[in-house]
Amino acid sequence: MMTRRVGVVGVLLVVLIWIPALSTSGSGIAAAAPTDTSCQSPGIRIPVIFVHGLGGSPADFTSHANGAEDLIQRIGAIPGTYTDLFSYAPENLDWVTNPGIGQALANEITCEAAKSKQAGGPGKVIVIAHSMGGLAVREAVSLTGSGTGQPASASIGLIITIATPNTGSWDDGLFHNVRAGVGGTVPELLAWVVQGVCGGVGFVAGSDQPGEQRPGLCAEVQGSTAQAGSAMVPGSSQLSALPSPPSAVPLDAVAGNLTVTAKLFLIHTTYTLVPQGELGDLLVKPDSALAYGADSENQEYTDACSMPVSEPFGNLGWNGCTHGGLLYDSGVGSQVASWVNQWIHPNINNVTASLAGLTPGQANSVVPIPDGYEAATWDDQSHIMFWKFIGSGPWLQVGHSTYPIVSNEPTTSTITGALLSGMTDATFIAQGFYSGDGTGNNIAFGNGPNGWGTLVPGPNQSLVPSGHGSTDNTTPGNSYFERFYDGGLQDSGPGSLPFGTNGSEWQVTRDYQWNGTALVQTSSNVFTASTASAPPPSPPNITTCPAAPPDGTYTDFFAGVSTSFDQTQQFNEPSNVTITIQGDGPSPACTFTVAPNFPVAIGVTTNAGPAWITCPAWALTQTTGDGNDVGQLLSGLQLPGSYNMGSLEFQDAQNSPYYISTSLGVTQVEVIGPPEFTVKGGQLTSLAMLPPPAP
Repeated sequence: MMTRRVGVVGVLLVVLIWIPALSTSGSGIAAAAPTDTSCQSPGIRIPVIFVHGLGGSPADFTSHANGAEDLIQRIGAIPGTYTDLFSYAPENLDWVTNPGIGQALANEITCEAAKSKQAGGPGKVIVIAHSMGGLAVREAVSLTGSGTGQPASASIGLIITIATPNTGSWDDGLFHNVRAGVGGTVPELLAWVVQGVCGGVGFVAGSDQPGEQRPGLCAEVQGSTAQAGSAMVPGSSQLSALPSPPSAVPLDAVAGNLTVTAKLFLIHTTYTLVPQGELGDLLVKPDSALAYGADSENQEYTDACSMPVSEPFGNLGWNGCTHGGLLYDSGVGSQVASWVNQWIHPNINNVTASLAGLTPGQANSVVPIPDGYEAATWDDQSHIMFWKFIGSGPWLQVGHSTYPIVSNEPTTSTITGALLSGMTDATFIAQGFYSGDGTGNNIAFGNGPNGWGTLVPGPNQSLVPSGHGSTDNTTPGNSYFERFYDGGLQDSGPGSLPFGTNGSEWQVTRDYQWNGTALVQTSSNVFTASTASAPPPSPPNITTCPAAPPDGTYTDFFAGVSTSFDQTQQFNEPSNVTITIQGDGPSPACTFTVAPNFPVAIGVTTNAGPAWITCPAWALTQTTGDGNDVGQLLSGLQLPGSYNMGSLEFQDAQNSPYYISTSLGVTQVEVIGPPEFTVKGGQLTSLAMLPPPAP
């Protein structure tokens, strides 16, 4: 590949790139929010305070049109952290010496550090700042918290800055020259024109994607010409007066370094219009973002990327190594999370090695917790030991439990651990061969009032630590499969409904989250039947089914239903249901895709006579190929009763993903006939399965 530097054309394109790029904070001029003066206790967790930049808001760290993982998610997933968003949105165009910025941030830092210390935590906070937010941190560390009387510099354990203009921003310098008088460079001439136009039209909203907050060009100009923009001109007196970060506090810094390329005149040669170092991240150059250098305490990371000149006119201002895109770049996110992890858990390799020395021949799983580490060690003889490491140690054994040994099955196990959201003790999941039939090969262990033991069903659909081990497949707590999921725990057990082409069981899955006192069930794939209204009589047949059927209620000849499954992590999860409604003739069928638990009305016989109840769309699935599908089993089913595949205990919500409570008094599910359905806006809004027509 041949590269060539292009002179004045490159300068011209730099300015054109700058125009639609992004705000100096990454989310633009956001709606103002009250300055955050609250301070909630983080408990023993380490507070991580996020500080936005010029013209921005806390949404800079949490909102992204492309669905990328944000820094809040990454850092919040680190055990022992407590994330907090500091906002100075009402003053976001002012310089950092405004008391609503620097002093307010100092108050927040010292308040959270003090409450952390009171709760037994480290009494230090981590600050992650984007753009001018890093300059706000420099101002804050020179101040004393008004509520605590403590210096902010003594309350910070680590500072991480992302694209902070420590020595100024080149685009603010550009507009400074424009305000001082028209200069002779192409960028200055174009910037002068842009500023004049904006002075005439005022602010313009700019957004390329629905729901995305992005600034228009004039909002860009406003940021650069505001009080803070003037202060960030390289060499300004405001920057010179700003205190340096305290030398006793580690400062890790991220910079962006962009190369702009182009292919001209259909020639397959890539030209470098603007080489790395001249634009930085479009607003801040690397030497400014990394002004404090790397040494034994401070670390640096430069995210370099290249993009064609055409791409800034789309969404690239929010991707790659650009000023706002750094907040959502996976490499930056991984590096920042690594720095936070290093500060919180600097000795995990050493403590793991010391545990291995205490437990020769045993495997281990070590989990960071807010005040140290917890671990499980195990052998191949059913023994599990639980350990704790606080402060500088040493390791202390705090519990013991067991897992089953089954004849003619391997005795090996694998144990993984995690700190569930909101908990202070780790949870461990053992996987092995504990049942002989695969229905109980996973066991979760936790700590509670009775000590370490299996997690077993408790009151009000909860899981509680039993304080004892598991001895065989009949011990409460054994599950078909368990995993850590969305900060909580998810388990799966075999249900009582056969399903699938081989008659395999439909698993019942349940999600649990910690509510402060117990792991409580927050959701499951169980559908609970309820009474339904009788469908309206004699709607018309649908004569044709275009891509978007007209709104109305119709009937037809036949409804075929198929279910798609997500079997990730061994879970048999339904992902969607396709309902095909076909007329008695050659006309095209109507096809709708609905959620698995889309409610369908079916006819039943109850103790009081005929009635209608709801069932999930997946229960109507047909043509599985072996004659044992759920749709066929429902028709004519006697409740309670049995069928060829064994007992279908619909009254047992623990074992069936379709639960018909005995309170409904259902004695029989009627044979399913033609569909009656309602369409609105091209979507299926209701479906009832009528009884077959009389012969």
